[in-house]
Amino acid sequence: MTSDLIKWIQSFHSDWMDQFFILVTMLGEEYFYIAILSLIYWNINKQTARFLVLILALSATFNGAIKEIVGYSRPIGEEGVRSIYTDTAEGTSFPSGHTQNATAFFGSAGLVAKKPLLWIVFLTLIFLVAISRLYLGVHWPMDVVAGIGFGVLSIAVGKFIYDKCEREGEFWPYFAILTLAVASVFFLDSSAYIKAVALLIGYLVGYFFEENFLQFDVRGPWLTQIIKYTIGLAVTGAIFLGLKMILPTGIYWDSLRYFLTIFFVMFGAPALFMVMKLSRHRIF
Repeated sequence: MTSDLIKWIQSFHSDWMDQFFILVTMLGEEYFYIAILSLIYWNINKQTARFLVLILALSATFNGAIKEIVGYSRPIGEEGVRSIYTDTAEGTSFPSGHTQNATAFFGSAGLVAKKPLLWIVFLTLIFLVAISRLYLGVHWPMDVVAGIGFGVLSIAVGKFIYDKCEREGEFWPYFAILTLAVASVFFLDSSAYIKAVALLIGYLVGYFFEENFLQFDVRGPWLTQIIKYTIGLAVTGAIFLGLKMILPTGIYWDSLRYFLTIFFVMFGAPALFMVMKLSRHRIF
């Protein structure tokens, strides 16, 4: 029954639909999130970006843990199922990471925007990402449904933590999730999970350093904003992609790359902007 739904969706396939759904599925990938969240964090609203990054990091961590525990196989290779763009299909199947992260990101963005029209756009994008995973033949229907559910759960947990820490000044939730994340790698050791934990740790450490030792100001003339974003994204790309080429292969080296990338986005880039006099600051 579940494979019948995939086959029915794929019965409409064509070259242009292949390209369309490959582009859509990229909305659930790390490159998109790095580019858009960096822009928000460096140039638009630091608090909003922190909220979105926290929820996305929690979503990735939850997804990695659940995938390792459940260990369900993908429909790739299933008779009659056409699987393409399988480079994005790492690890096990349940739940869909692309769908979950898209739900977490666009859902939390909707909470921030609070505009009905944007909610319609964001919900449409979540739906399209979910359908893209079925059209590409890399997930079962139950994977994308669960991805949406766990994405909503990530928003709820992330909002609780953010409100406690940012609005009520209680920092124990950050310490709690940091301790839990570090301790859990002794029991959950899949590549997806350890990289997600490294992402979460990089966010928390970068947040702590920026808040306590820098406090950069996102505002600036439009030309300065363009220069900031261009330089910041170029260095971020050099870290994320360059280290992949020079570091040895392995889970922990990949995790180091994820940690350094998010740490640079959160603290390294603002510090660089300050040194280059592209950003004002409140402490030094």
